[in-house]
Amino acid sequence: MRIFEVQTAMNKEDILSKYNGFIFDPDYVIDEEHVIFAYIHMKKALKKKKNIAKDPKIEFLVRLSGETQISKAMKLGIKDNIKRVGVLIPEEEGASEIRGDIKKTKEFFGTVNKKEIFEKIAVMDIS
Repeated sequence: MRIFEVQTAMNKEDILSKYNGFIFDPDYVIDEEHVIFAYIHMKKALKKKKNIAKDPKIEFLVRLSGETQISKAMKLGIKDNIKRVGVLIPEEEGASEIRGDIKKTKEFFGTVNKKEIFEKIAVMDIS
């Protein structure tokens, strides 16, 4: 699994066509463990057919955000003219390091405590 950040000035469509993986706004994640935790929960939800979104890439954002409403989860997706893009490529190996923007993370989750964010993701129904 490889997680990395790209500094870019590309538009959304170009980013989506260039990177074959799970794309997200890195400003809203604590670190690479947050991304991995969300990915694992997304895989479990899809396997048990407890997914909220039909598209795995959207389901990843749902799990990354800990939100059951897709519209809220999409805030963690990419937008046009985004300056930083987070990419998760499960099939690749390599170093993983990513850090979010503390202010944006706190604004979205109400906390920057990793345990509290993970609990929010974990309580989403996948049993």
